[in-house]
Amino acid sequence: MFQDESNKTFVGRFLLPHEILPWLESQRKPSWAKYICTHHTYSPTYDQWKGLSTLKGIFNYYKITRGWTEGKGPHFWVAPREKGGPVGVWIGTHPSKVGIGAAGWNSDTLHCEYAWNGDIVPFSDPVLTVGAALMGALNKWLGIPLEPVDIADGYAVKGKRGHLFHRDARNANKSCPGNKNTHANVISVYKEKNMAPVDDWTSEAKWLREKGIVNGFPDGTYRPTVQITRGQMAIALKRFYEVIEKEFQKK
Repeated sequence: MFQDESNKTFVGRFLLPHEILPWLESQRKPSWAKYICTHHTYSPTYDQWKGLSTLKGIFNYYKITRGWTEGKGPHFWVAPREKGGPVGVWIGTHPSKVGIGAAGWNSDTLHCEYAWNGDIVPFSDPVLTVGAALMGALNKWLGIPLEPVDIADGYAVKGKRGHLFHRDARNANKSCPGNKNTHANVISVYKEKNMAPVDDWTSEAKWLREKGIVNGFPDGTYRPTVQITRGQMAIALKRFYEVIEKEFQKK
């Protein structure tokens, strides 16, 4: 479904939640990655995000004002596809490459930015749900636990693999991911949303998607309890009979 883009430093690809793991599994793994650091943006905010042009602008800002190598910065950005569009994950620096995000936590850490001013309001549930999908995919891809790293004297210390906030890093002088966000409402939610029991309709939904009968909602979810229209049912039935017809033609 996806190609290996490990030859790139800056990727600029947008992924819906259900696309994150398939994309990651197509990429070269970073054997050095042991931790994930969570950040937030003061600007642009979620409502200011306009898509790829915004992401490119941020990386250009890094290059011009901070002197960072072109394409170097955080790896993941939880943000809308475009202004007012579905929220998902933008790939900044390719995760197989060492990025930049927190002093002392770059050579062994993947960095995730939220397009959200967490000093004003905590991450919304839809945004945090996408973040949890990303962290769950990284857990499956790299085995990084959905647990916080150890804290000593108020600061994150290396040793146990896991997650940290940028503000946990010594000498960070940052509030990231925002004073309104706590470990309880971020890291614990990552774990909670990824440990939910699998519904008995999951395998059927996967089969329907693989056959092209249903595609789900724009954010990649299926919402099995949501009512659908007669038109949506008609489209699904038409696709179903087309699949059955093709299957019989093979025999």
